Amino acid sequence: MRFSTVGLKFYKEQDIDIDDYISSLIGKTVILQHDTDNIDSHAIAVTLDGKVIGYVRRNDIDENNIYGYIMGCYHHCHVAKFVAASSMHKSIITEVNFIDITPMTEKEEPIESYWRIDALKPEPIAEWRELKRVMNSMLTLLRLKACNVSNMRPLIDKFKNLAVLGYSKEFYDDRQELCRMLGDCADKDVAEMQIEVANLSTKIYDNDERIKYYHYICREIEKIIKLNLESGSVNISRKDVEIMINKMPKDFRVNMNYEKTFQSFLYYKRLPRNILLIYLYTIVMNGMINKEHSYHDSIRNYIVGPYKDDWMEFISKSIEGNNITMIGCTMRAYVNCGVLSSAPYRQMVNTFGNIGNDDSYHKGFNKYEDKNLKLYYDYMCDIIESHKKNQGSEK
Repeated sequence: MRFSTVGLKFYKEQDIDIDDYISSLIGKTVILQHDTDNIDSHAIAVTLDGKVIGYVRRNDIDENNIYGYIMGCYHHCHVAKFVAASSMHKSIITEVNFIDITPMTEKEEPIESYWRIDALKPEPIAEWRELKRVMNSMLTLLRLKACNVSNMRPLIDKFKNLAVLGYSKEFYDDRQELCRMLGDCADKDVAEMQIEVANLSTKIYDNDERIKYYHYICREIEKIIKLNLESGSVNISRKDVEIMINKMPKDFRVNMNYEKTFQSFLYYKRLPRNILLIYLYTIVMNGMINKEHSYHDSIRNYIVGPYKDDWMEFISKSIEGNNITMIGCTMRAYVNCGVLSSAPYRQMVNTFGNIGNDDSYHKGFNKYEDKNLKLYYDYMCDIIESHKKNQGSEK
């Protein structure tokens, strides 16, 4: 089986040309490993000498079930070999033999799609409508062999500006089809545009770029919601939004509180366009309602002494990515270390969003000395005390 290794690293650190770097890697044996720390649950890292130097291209993972094969391997790892440079992407063609491996089948939690706020029908932002029109135009011209430089160039230029806004499964599938059809085009000038589309992957997969455009999407959705609210045709309550959040699959509820990674989580989920809209509208409405809460309903009010802004940032980072029981244990450490006078579950939800159910939170908060939590509790106490000392030295 052959696939592309993309997202190549280290050539910048070594200050060498990417093409020279790729050439130096050809012929080397590498290890494919399931990257359990990646926001993409199917991510397969490509490692050399114990270092991650790239990733298996997601399209290859999906088409060839590479994730299933890797999960069927010992320690979820397997050997592969770099065999050639890709002619289209700045990537390496990699070869792997899974002949004796039985792929593991995965049962994913179903994505709930039959729920909505009755008063509001989610509608796409203007850029998504334009992106769909541009994509449909290009695919139609290519399919009917009616394309040339004059009618494709303005479409390609618009597509390049809008592509980073594409999150849906339909957009991903269409982008792959566009790349293939451009490469097969008889008009050589049009065929060369395939390189431009392929090179967009660098921008699309860049986390900082995705965060920026995810924020833009959320702001545009918020504008649409506000227009509906101001018109008087829609009335949305906190209870409405909480019902929608509780209907989300568990992994959505956990991840939605961490916007720095949630945009990547959504991107790799590749939800159909209509379902993606529902999730984004729910998240934006939840944020709008939470903004209305005053300071007295926030965990910030329980911080003892000065440095409130500093501690709020520190607390937010320390709970990011943790499950609800570990969050409860973490907050107990803040209380016992004298940073917080208390850490009520309701104020935690008001401050950080839907972190999980209260029973699990109180389990971590009240049973922090249990053997399965004590080690982490002690670790957090050390971290908190160290931060307190650093604050004192800065003073």
